[in-house]
Amino acid sequence: MTGRRIGLVGIGTIAAAHLDALERVPGIEVLAGADVNPGATLSYCGNSLPVYPTVRELLLGHDLDDLIVATPAATHVAVCEEAMAFGAKAPRILVEKPLATTRSGVERLLAAAEAYRGGFAALYHFRYAPEVIWAWKRMPALLRTHGAVDRITCSFFDPYISIDPERRRGYLSSWIDTGINALSAVDRLVDLRDTRALDHLTEGLETWRALIEFDSSGRPAMGTILTSWQAVDSSKSSVVRFADGAQLILDHTACTAWLADEKGAVEFYGMEEGLSRKTAHYLNMFTDVFSEEYVLLPLSMSSRLHGFLFAGRD
Repeated sequence: MTGRRIGLVGIGTIAAAHLDALERVPGIEVLAGADVNPGATLSYCGNSLPVYPTVRELLLGHDLDDLIVATPAATHVAVCEEAMAFGAKAPRILVEKPLATTRSGVERLLAAAEAYRGGFAALYHFRYAPEVIWAWKRMPALLRTHGAVDRITCSFFDPYISIDPERRRGYLSSWIDTGINALSAVDRLVDLRDTRALDHLTEGLETWRALIEFDSSGRPAMGTILTSWQAVDSSKSSVVRFADGAQLILDHTACTAWLADEKGAVEFYGMEEGLSRKTAHYLNMFTDVFSEEYVLLPLSMSSRLHGFLFAGRD
């Protein structure tokens, strides 16, 4: 796709990563934004752009091909419903994960998306992390050499326990905020089947453990995802173990990966471009999303991943 005209709803922290990546994708033009904050400003490619207080006013003022929703997760349903209800103009809606903060909210939004003619998809930026893409492309050869994956362990930590409580409330919980990132990355590498258990490990602190079930080369196996805000810095990693004992270690913070077997480290991947981690994620994602070959991720995929996220809870 070329010559895409973009509107951005929500000009907060994550919007900076969106804009940095979008400026690097050929044929993309951000026209305007919307934000409930009266002081919100938007700059793109050195130009100051208009910011409207509502999605309706944004859509009234501009003909958009795509509307990116990057507001707090608790507002996604209302923002998307406002956009979908806007008559003749029907831009493609691209929504930050998670789609909503409850299972019922996700189901409501996906039901509305089914009837929406403009197109709708969730944005899972961790599926596009450089090290995840590298591992995904290498996976067929790794499976042939080392056998099926028999264990996955993911650790996703952020230092949010010390930030302003009002800001922290917007993230809801470490599991809702980053569990979806881990699930979407794991689903790239194996056939994710279920969340068998979800436990709150620390009283009063945001540490969660999920036991996941997956298939690899037709063989069932189990894994663990741990998310926590009890950290002094961000740290995210995944360890993928194969049947012969070889391990693929993904450092999601450094965007690196390496394979270790009985001989030691035998393969290594590291980023060559001097990009920030989030910019690298979003650049890969938007390069795909705005390509001529892109096919919207099916709504059933988002339903499945969010089903794993909520694990029977609402």
